[in-house]
Amino acid sequence: MTNRQYELTGKVTTVDCGKASNGQLALRINSVLMKFYYAELSRLQVSGTANSVKLPACNSWKGMWAKVIFHPAQDKDYDGELIAIQFF
Repeated sequence: MTNRQYELTGKVTTVDCGKASNGQLALRINSVLMKFYYAELSRLQVSGTANSVKLPACNSWKGMWAKVIFHPAQDKDYDGELIAIQFF
């Protein structure tokens, strides 16, 4: 794993909420679909904008706009390892 962190903004198209570990989330940025992995959902930093009163439950993330922060993945079947996700 690399120490570099990247940020992307897009629309969540799929998320794996059924498992507490080894899940995936897909984000559409314009016409590109990026796939991200998380080791533990409980360790993922989830936040909203300053105007958000309540954070959305995982099963409602699909279709929402978000910024993801991740470490790029090399030689994997996904694009990055999620660190954080911010909804707006």
